[in-house]
This record gives sequence, structure tokens and C-alpha cells, in this order.
Amino acid sequence: MTTDDKDDKTARIDPVRYSLDSKFKFECHKGVKCFTKCCRDINIILTPYDI
Repeated sequence: MTTDDKDDKTARIDPVRYSLDSKFKFECHKGVKCFTKCCRDINIILTPYDI
């Protein structure tokens, strides 16, 4: 994760291309420091293929 402008309060996330064999771990719970902050206002559309 990178931040282009120190005055910008949101972080810019560089896109990553995954292969069919790639895996990623996603955790969001009260034990995570950024809980309810880092993923706010994110719209992720999942298609039937994603599930």
C-alpha cells in the first residue's frame, strides 16, 4: 500500500493481477487495528464466477 500525497487521508492500493492458482487472505474484525477504517466505502462486485 502506498500513499502518493501526505495530505491525502486515504491510501492508494496498487492493483495486483492474480492467477487461477493465487490465494489471498482477507481479515476484518475488531482485533485488526484498521477495523472499519481501511475498507470503508469500498464496493466490490462479485459475480457467480467469483463465488
